[in-house]
Amino acid sequence: MKTKIIADLTSNHLGNFQVLEGMIECLAECNVDVVKTQSWRADKLRPDINNYNENHNYYTKHQLSDKDHIRIKELCDDAGLEMLVTCFDLDRIDFLSTLGLESIKVASPDTASYRMIESLLDRFNKVIISTGATTDDELAKTMEICRGRN
Repeated sequence: MKTKIIADLTSNHLGNFQVLEGMIECLAECNVDVVKTQSWRADKLRPDINNYNENHNYYTKHQLSDKDHIRIKELCDDAGLEMLVTCFDLDRIDFLSTLGLESIKVASPDTASYRMIESLLDRFNKVIISTGATTDDELAKTMEICRGRN
């Protein structure tokens, strides 16, 4: 198995596509294998979370549009990089599945988002699941769901 170097851009682009484009160009020069971004919609934030307005403003500013995702995929393809996306909600799956991604990622707080994981398993060849914020029971159930797909 080949080791892959993943550059996790998170929202370090500050909502500025030119910054993001420059980051991808730099990463291509550094010979990373994978560029990882995140996909969410700020309007999906639960209104009962702490500091809702502050969080909503942050996520609105940093969210990538569908057009941004398509352009990032083109930039990665042109540079010989794999694009990886962390999916943060069910409503993003249909769109993300149209991008031709090799893999999709699930953030550790979503390891127990079983419906989302099942839907991702239906649409992607590889699903990478982070487990840092997961209980033993959640992890066991997630593993059971994934193993049932082999």
